[in-house]
Amino acid sequence: MKAKDLIKLYSLGRRNFQGVNLVGQSLAGQGLPDINLNDANIRSTNFKGATLDNAHFCKVEAGQSYSWIIGLTIFSITLAAIATIAAIQSGILIVSTATNRFTDEFTLIPSVIMVISLSVFTIMTLSSGILIGGVATTITISTLTPLGNLIQPILAGTGAIALAVAWFFVSSITISASVAISLLIDRSRPLRILTAVMSSISGLIFSFVVWSIAQTVTESGDGAIAKALTITATNQPLLGQLSAILISGLILGLGGYIGQKTIAEDQRFTLIRSLAATMAALGGTNFSQAELSNANLTGSVLRNCNFRQAKIDRTCWLEVKHLNTSLVGSSYLDNPKIRNLLLTGQGRSENFDRMNLQGLNLCNLELHEASFIGADLSNTWLRYANLSDAKLVQADLDKTDLTGACLTGAYIQDWGITVDTKLDNIQCQYIYMRLPTPDNRDCFRKPDNREEYFKDGDFADFIAPLVRTLDLYHNQQVDPRAVAFAFQKLIENHPESDIELLAMERKGEGKLLLRAKTSEGVDFSRLSQEYFRDYNLLKSLPHNDPRVLIDIPNERVKSIESMIQGVYGSLESTNADLEKAIMIIESSNEFSLNRLSQLILELQQLIINLDLSESDQIEAIIQLREILDCAILGKVHFVRKVRKSVQWLRGIFLEVQSQSELSPKAIEILEDIDAYFNLK
Repeated sequence: MKAKDLIKLYSLGRRNFQGVNLVGQSLAGQGLPDINLNDANIRSTNFKGATLDNAHFCKVEAGQSYSWIIGLTIFSITLAAIATIAAIQSGILIVSTATNRFTDEFTLIPSVIMVISLSVFTIMTLSSGILIGGVATTITISTLTPLGNLIQPILAGTGAIALAVAWFFVSSITISASVAISLLIDRSRPLRILTAVMSSISGLIFSFVVWSIAQTVTESGDGAIAKALTITATNQPLLGQLSAILISGLILGLGGYIGQKTIAEDQRFTLIRSLAATMAALGGTNFSQAELSNANLTGSVLRNCNFRQAKIDRTCWLEVKHLNTSLVGSSYLDNPKIRNLLLTGQGRSENFDRMNLQGLNLCNLELHEASFIGADLSNTWLRYANLSDAKLVQADLDKTDLTGACLTGAYIQDWGITVDTKLDNIQCQYIYMRLPTPDNRDCFRKPDNREEYFKDGDFADFIAPLVRTLDLYHNQQVDPRAVAFAFQKLIENHPESDIELLAMERKGEGKLLLRAKTSEGVDFSRLSQEYFRDYNLLKSLPHNDPRVLIDIPNERVKSIESMIQGVYGSLESTNADLEKAIMIIESSNEFSLNRLSQLILELQQLIINLDLSESDQIEAIIQLREILDCAILGKVHFVRKVRKSVQWLRGIFLEVQSQSELSPKAIEILEDIDAYFNLK
């Protein structure tokens, strides 16, 4: 089918083009969302910049047309022939420089430099890559040549050495590229045999030509290179040829090994792979810059395609063949581990900790016991995936679709679900709220009763942030009565917002978070500003001020006030808890702890007698209890916590210093506590 015919039919409403032949056609820049090209032949088809979201490409045949394959095969054979010629040339020079006549005239030093340089190149190439090997070899020659020249003049003999190393380098790169390209185009054995035979024939022909020419050159030829060639050719032709062929075989073997490692995606040879893949993808199916989000390519053959800069969010790659031969740019497909997961659908017990898995299609995948600690799974599809016993600790799950996924036994400590996380029809019998550690094996199973399990739908209700909430965060000591009045006033002023208190959370050191549910479309910023304006005003007024006695049902205010006090605990119960802890210490007869408990008791009495609000008194007593607990558990390990509590208490006492004579005494006692914990 011609591209223009497909475009015309698509514009008329047809979407099903299953099984069509689009070889060599261009659909670049076309808008073709939802198109069905299942089982189509799209070899050498150009989809550059096309809109193909939600398209179906199941079991398509992509890649190059046969004319392109033949052309690239010829190019690969030509590269192999050039590499063979370069290898034999290098072998001839290496053998020639090892003869007695060469060393007699140019000394042994150039030959030693050559051996060292080639050894450095081989070792560094195999360990760090061919570019590092080339740089290391250049540095070696540049360093050793001046040093050798200091011992004895050798510059006349270094030309042959430099050329031998250069041919060695060129041959290694060329043969590795040839092997990589031939394997990327077609892994079939016949092509590899053909490439090897053709390159060997060309190399042998070249070697005999070189020998024939060299035998006609007189030994009086100027220069080390000319003499190196003629010495071996005229004195030991058969041995020279065999030795040169043997050395060239070793060079080609090195290049072939590099080529194989390049195809295996060895990180040492990424540059060669990039160049080879770019050449091998010439004339292949082109998806560069195309919109392929949500497309389905299940079971397709995608050899030598171009996906550079394509948008491939949530694209399905299950059972795709030869994707590793395609150009994928810097997308998630460039990661072999992620690519293997998408192709096989198997991630059981795999480790994906802290990996970027954003925008992947992981639907129906087997991820039992997989670890996603700290991974970015935002905007990813995990529909009906098996995540049983998986570790989702601190995973980012914003806009993640977990519809129908199995989460039984998963670890969800600090996981990053949001109101945009889809948790419909989750399959979950139980969950673990934290990851076990060597010091704490308790995983906080939910439901707590190990004989009890979530029923259908229970888990989503248990864990999901089902609504967007208005969060009113107080970062200083709160006045419960002012909070109650301000919040109730907000409700009365905005009945259309359906404000409903969901929860209160104590955040430490007197801080409080009020979380409220509202109707859709409410301006949270405006409500928050209004609430805190009223709260700050009411907090600054005496309790009997007429502006506090607003027309709000008193029972509602008292209800909210009591809830806040419940969050903090009553002053009486807090004091009682502290006194009970002191009694336990006094019964231990430990002198140092008894001394500290006396200081705590003195501070407690001062706090009760100081002009502090009830919430400040409660928080101050709680801080005293924190200090006491740290001393009991081992003061060396809790210095930071103690210092924080002491600083908070000192701040409270300094605030009321001008109003009370007791404040300096309290600060003096804090100095003694500092000394006890060596905080100074």
